[in-house]
Amino acid sequence: MFCISGSIKLVLDNGKKRRDLILNKPNLGVFIDKMIWHEMHEFKKNTILLVLASGIFESEDYIRDYAQFKKQAKT
Repeated sequence: MFCISGSIKLVLDNGKKRRDLILNKPNLGVFIDKMIWHEMHEFKKNTILLVLASGIFESEDYIRDYAQFKKQAKT
């Protein structure tokens, strides 16, 4: 994920630790691996994100409930 214009706050959580990052430089990106909960907040006006994926989006591949994520992250 790259923020090619503007700025966002990105929250990354592996079930044990949370980390906040500010994405505001188009030449710096973040790789979000499997089983990393992520949230995006504080979008500045006219922000543009570039997100690259390894495959076609499949809704059923994603956990949408944080409590369920935390439970699965423990295993």
